[in-house]
Amino acid sequence: MNFLDNIIKINDNISYTGLTKELKSYIVYKKFIESKNSIVFLTSSLDEANTYYQILLNYTDKVSLFP
Repeated sequence: MNFLDNIIKINDNISYTGLTKELKSYIVYKKFIESKNSIVFLTSSLDEANTYYQILLNYTDKVSLFP
């Protein structure tokens, strides 16, 4: 993931739009690693939440789904 780390700099003052679900998940994961705190990631539907949950499981097992 070094390639993505060089391209994507996580910043609290920037909003990200037009990204794929995989890339959004990667940004959430990187923010989680950098902050060392819990993160709440809200979605508009349970189907979307399940999709992001499955993607985030590829990066870490410290992810939970609360339907």
